[in-house]
Amino acid sequence: MLSANDKFLPIAQVIKSYGTEGEVMISVFPQMPEDLDIQEPVFFFFEGLPVPFFFESIDFRGNRARVKFEGTDSLEAADELTKMKIFLPADQLEEEEDESMFLIGFTLYDATEQLRGTVQDLHDFGGNL
Repeated sequence: MLSANDKFLPIAQVIKSYGTEGEVMISVFPQMPEDLDIQEPVFFFFEGLPVPFFFESIDFRGNRARVKFEGTDSLEAADELTKMKIFLPADQLEEEEDESMFLIGFTLYDATEQLRGTVQDLHDFGGNL
C-alpha cells in the first residue's frame, strides 16, 4: 500500500472547520511552496489512499489560511477534514537546501515502540535544530 511518505510530502494541516459553508482553517508548514498552483490538486489520505482535492478559494493569513475545497459545502464535510494533513506529490516540491524540513509529518516512536508524537515544526537555533 502506498504511504503518505513514499511519494507525497505534507504541506499543511487542517486545524478546524470555519463557518458553516465547508471552509476550513489550515496551518501552513514551512515546505509549502510560496507559488502554490491552486489549479492543481492537493491530496488527503483516506484509508491509506491519496484522494485529490481542488481549491475553490484560499486566503492566506500569515502561516495559516482559510480554505474552501470544491465539493466541501457543509460543516459536516469540513469537520471530516479536521486534523488531517494536506499533501503534495514530492515531485511538485522544489528541492530545498535544508532537507531537514521534510522531517515534518514523520511519526516518532521510542525504543519500546511507544508512540511519542509527530514532528509538527522545526526551529533552527543557529544551526542547531
